[in-house]
Amino acid sequence: MISKCSMIKCRILLVIVSIVVFGCDYGKVDKTPSMEKEAKDTVLSYLEKNNLPQEGLEVFYSLAQPKADYSYLYKGGGRCIEFIIYCSGRDCTELRKYPYYEHGEKCPSSHR
Repeated sequence: MISKCSMIKCRILLVIVSIVVFGCDYGKVDKTPSMEKEAKDTVLSYLEKNNLPQEGLEVFYSLAQPKADYSYLYKGGGRCIEFIIYCSGRDCTELRKYPYYEHGEKCPSSHR
């Protein structure tokens, strides 16, 4: 016969495992066209604020970690910048950038 204490421990463990399993699945959000537009608009806003032409911006497969939700490579205005966008829920405005030209590195090819 299982003691009351063991049953309580089993129930607590079951609750914790359930929270972890369902909590991880709940955080996953399918990307939508509006999220993609918001991500691109975030990058375009950066270019505008820095007086850089929009030409030369393209979708890019970034090797950044953690994995980017959206990424772009900008080759224009004498610069090479990798833009990385992370989404939080359905908000895709967290911008990180890596300016290759400032680090003396060669600009990567558009398709990795």
